[in-house]
Amino acid sequence: MKMIETSRERQSTSRTLSLLLLCLSSTSQVSSQINHQSTLIRKLLRGYEAYPPPNRPTVVNLGIYINYFYAMSEQSMDYRLSFYMRQEWNDSRFEFDSKAFSNITKLKVDEATIKSLWIPDVFFRNEKGASFHKVTQNNRLLYIHDTGRVWYVSKISATFSCPMKLDKYPMDRQSCPIWFDSFGYLKDTIIFKWMESSVEFDPQGKNLPEMEIEDYKTFDCTRQAKSGYEPGEYPCLVVRFYATRPLGYFMIQFYIPSVLLVILSWVSFWISADAVVARVSIGLLTVLNLVTQSTGSRNQLPKVSYVKAIDVWMTACLVFAFASLIEFAVVNVWSRTEARQRKQHAATGSTTGATATQGRETTATKQVNLQVASQGNRGRRTRRLSDISEIIRQPLQSIHQRRAQTLDQISRRIFPFTFLVFNVIYWVVYTQG
Repeated sequence: MKMIETSRERQSTSRTLSLLLLCLSSTSQVSSQINHQSTLIRKLLRGYEAYPPPNRPTVVNLGIYINYFYAMSEQSMDYRLSFYMRQEWNDSRFEFDSKAFSNITKLKVDEATIKSLWIPDVFFRNEKGASFHKVTQNNRLLYIHDTGRVWYVSKISATFSCPMKLDKYPMDRQSCPIWFDSFGYLKDTIIFKWMESSVEFDPQGKNLPEMEIEDYKTFDCTRQAKSGYEPGEYPCLVVRFYATRPLGYFMIQFYIPSVLLVILSWVSFWISADAVVARVSIGLLTVLNLVTQSTGSRNQLPKVSYVKAIDVWMTACLVFAFASLIEFAVVNVWSRTEARQRKQHAATGSTTGATATQGRETTATKQVNLQVASQGNRGRRTRRLSDISEIIRQPLQSIHQRRAQTLDQISRRIFPFTFLVFNVIYWVVYTQG
């Protein structure tokens, strides 16, 4: 038993010693690799000058990786996003033999050394404001490969101007660019080109509250690049993001409520013309609500000089509601014409009124007697003259009242049909293209 325990102790001791030797060897390898990297950096920077570009011309490949689109603003006509700016170029001064330095093929440069290297002077032509991320450290890195290829990445948050055309708002499609220019080098010194993966998105980077990024396109705009401070052609690249606006919010907040208000204004066509308070209340309620909605829709947009799609819609709804109110005014005037005539007749003297009434009754009685006499051969029973006189006294419906009722009946069909035609034309025109 003692021999077995002794052998086990020897095995555990040998394992411990082997682990210690392995740790020491790996530590020595790491330290030697760090020493090789430090030596390599000092060697590469010996006699290095940062001012002249490494080649003439120097080809700089550009690309961006978008983290988030924060927002697009119609009021200020701009948009904000956070992205990684990728740059790649070749510098023959950084070529080295990887076998001489422990097979190091890629060298990461520290922050202090980055400041002493030549970096392309890329700037954003349509940038309103931008900043580098510095929490918790400066968010940028630079790699030097043994072939002389330099890879430089920095994280940036920026606000870019985006001239918008709002004539089809909210069915509009916006094109928002980012212009990449060289600030001080002409195209014979620096050439900008897009990387193979020129623009990439984070899976959640396209989510915006009111817009959807549906596509993008990249262009070379070198021929169009003109500096305002120095003549010449400067290298230039541009990427355009195409964004559409989902209609869900506008359907809930504007379109559906306005349609319901217009339909509510048509309810007055089925209400009697004598119910003045009810019909006026409905008309004023719909008009005031539509005016409030129209004002709210304009508050979200800049004061542009052209007509927008939302303006056409709200104006048309307001016209329909106001027209229904005018229709009631006409109906009310026609229905009250007979009442005014009755008051005027009642104001004429009682004698004249009584004489006229007796005359009408006598004439009517004679006509009835003739009708009764002509029907005597058929064996029908003669009605009492007093009952016939009572029927004749009942006022006949005036022509103005018939006109008012006819106008209400026509409006019940004309208003919905016209509004339906307007909807078809509106949605076809503004949703195409």
